[in-house]
Amino acid sequence: MINFVDEVKFFFKQLIELGTLRSNVHTLTKTAYDKKKLKISIFVKLGLINFDWILRRIYYFFRYNFLIHDKKRKAIRKIYLNFCTPLNNSIISIHQYGLSKKYLKDGGYALCFGIGDDLFFEEYLATRLNFKVLAGDPTPIAKKFMQEKSNIQNLDYVPEAIWIENGVKKFFISDDYNGNKEYVGDGSLTNYRKTNTFINITCHDLKYYMKQLDINEIDVLKMDIEGAAIEIIDYCINNSIFPKQITGEIEIPSTDFSDTINKLENLLSKLKPKYIFFLINQKNRFQKFEFLMVRNS
Repeated sequence: MINFVDEVKFFFKQLIELGTLRSNVHTLTKTAYDKKKLKISIFVKLGLINFDWILRRIYYFFRYNFLIHDKKRKAIRKIYLNFCTPLNNSIISIHQYGLSKKYLKDGGYALCFGIGDDLFFEEYLATRLNFKVLAGDPTPIAKKFMQEKSNIQNLDYVPEAIWIENGVKKFFISDDYNGNKEYVGDGSLTNYRKTNTFINITCHDLKYYMKQLDINEIDVLKMDIEGAAIEIIDYCINNSIFPKQITGEIEIPSTDFSDTINKLENLLSKLKPKYIFFLINQKNRFQKFEFLMVRNS
């Protein structure tokens, strides 16, 4: 059943977000979305990049995000409506992750976990914004990928995972994993996909990494860690560690998602006095919670 009150609230929030400029979005391609499927790139050629940007977002709003029926997507959108501030021009989007210009000073420290074979965000921070970046990912695909990325200025890589404690933990992977072949998928410490196959990996908590880097504060914490971000952010609250910015994805199971939704709502309620929340713009929204949290001061 469609909740028309939420539909109206969402529509007006999207109108506000239309004011954000294309220049605040940094992607691998010239336009934010696939231009082959939407033949309006003539505006880009004419230099009307922001007009092209607005048209694309209007198209994808009505194509994917208008009158949502799926229960999981509606639950995620409800969180967006209740907790998130509309995007504005103080927010930049680097690939699928957001950052606030407020804290993007040179010489910051970024801890980034979950890279797979995509280092665009981390490399952007290290080479364009002069951040010192520690990137962590224990998956075989990341280890292989990082062998070719070993000489990036300001960026160090560790084949480890972030967790709430130090030690060797089970890392649950796809059940079609064949130990005799190189695994190219991701994995989850929380096993939110409910698989039976796992490998053992090394994990450390944030205090460990902060001690290794000899820092007292984290400027950027990025997490794309397959279901574990809620636990890590809760760890931050319990240990009074409040990064200036936290960005990433919180995966929501397709079935039995109410528990994760409740945990996320409780987490945001606890963080609300200290952070402003944004949901990063994607073509097909509310498949997961793709967030930016910016500390108030």
